[in-house]
Amino acid sequence: MFKSSQNLYVEIASFIIKQISLGVYRKDEPLPSCRKMALELKVNPNTVLRAYELLIEKKIIYSIPKKGYFIKSQEAEDDIKIKLDSLLNSIYFLGISKENLINYLQKGKLENDND
Repeated sequence: MFKSSQNLYVEIASFIIKQISLGVYRKDEPLPSCRKMALELKVNPNTVLRAYELLIEKKIIYSIPKKGYFIKSQEAEDDIKIKLDSLLNSIYFLGISKENLINYLQKGKLENDND
């Protein structure tokens, strides 16, 4: 599932952010436990824990001891959507086609159409 050169926990954190932006997870809803998420993603639970810790640092989620991890706020969801929209607009203005964007997402390389 995860194949880029990024650290695996960073990829998992990015995946969770995408899920939040798609509305899969909402404000104050619990995320799956580290073990459950690890089973779903077929990774080590410690890797999921590192991803959750990264998301806590970025103020996207919070933890309640012995309860789990939760989505921090609607503002976090809105902030993610705003950043994603800004990124997509930047990609568009750079002249990068939808096909090259898809290629980048699949292979990890982005080419400018104007080259």
